[in-house]
Amino acid sequence: MYSVLSQEQPALDYVWEQITQYTKRNLTSPSDILDGVLGILGIFETATPACRFFWGVPIPPPLPAALYYDSSIFERHPSDSLAEFATTTEAGFVGCLCWELEQPANRRHGFPSWSWTGWIGTAKMRSYSGDLIRSCHIFRDVTINVELRDGRMVRWGEFLESYSQLNLSETSQFIQLSAWATPLKLLTSGNGQDVGRLDLADGRYMQWRFTRTAKDPLPVQKSYYAVWLWLGEDRWITRLDHTGLDILVVMETGDERSTVERVGLGGIWNSSCTFFEADGTEKKSISGPSMVRDRDATPELNWSRGVWLEGPGMFPKARRIFCIG
Repeated sequence: MYSVLSQEQPALDYVWEQITQYTKRNLTSPSDILDGVLGILGIFETATPACRFFWGVPIPPPLPAALYYDSSIFERHPSDSLAEFATTTEAGFVGCLCWELEQPANRRHGFPSWSWTGWIGTAKMRSYSGDLIRSCHIFRDVTINVELRDGRMVRWGEFLESYSQLNLSETSQFIQLSAWATPLKLLTSGNGQDVGRLDLADGRYMQWRFTRTAKDPLPVQKSYYAVWLWLGEDRWITRLDHTGLDILVVMETGDERSTVERVGLGGIWNSSCTFFEADGTEKKSISGPSMVRDRDATPELNWSRGVWLEGPGMFPKARRIFCIG
């Protein structure tokens, strides 16, 4: 039905095309969203290599870095390790959490917010430069644990080992996601304007526009986090095979478990960011090394290569563990 190595129709992109077409349908019963697509997903699970699914979100097969070998990249960056391009099932799953809706939608209760099944709307995968499967290696800093119905957390590897024996009813709607995160102060929500403030380490700050998942405006009084899904800490993306930096926006629910829900998605683009000095003066340009860093570039403003900021640690962030449902 599909081939991972096909240049005309990369496998993971084709999987998402099927999900997009399916979510355009109007279901008689919204709760049938997962049952109604199991037949289609089952075809991919029996293919070679198999693509698995968890609450409808694809778990792409691990693929060797050699599939992505690009001599022009290594000519520019000869010190790069080919192994850095390898993908894992965990990184692929994290990459597939970066879906978006054609329009903000209402929640579908009984399904997790991190899955497209948890929303009544047409889901699609974010656009990447090149096919999606070539971009999954950038999500390897994020780790996932899966919660079972009895409250136990199992590591991703254990979950996959028991995948064929586990029934979805044995898992809860929660996953435990460990990633770098920055507090996000929501400034406004609604009417196409969803803007939050991210404070920078030196007192400056950034007003950042993201895409809201929910149809209703988000409550300003709630607590939010920007969860950085790309390679974090001091390990910057050095290749030019990915544009924008995927950031999941989560909101604290206020329950006794301190869980969060996915409420938005965004990236660091020149069109999504407005920078301010500590005194509130808008800064028209910013110098410094890039977040999407080209080692051959000089430290000067270059919007064509993404937003240029001042090196590692520009955003105060900490490794956090989120229980997201």
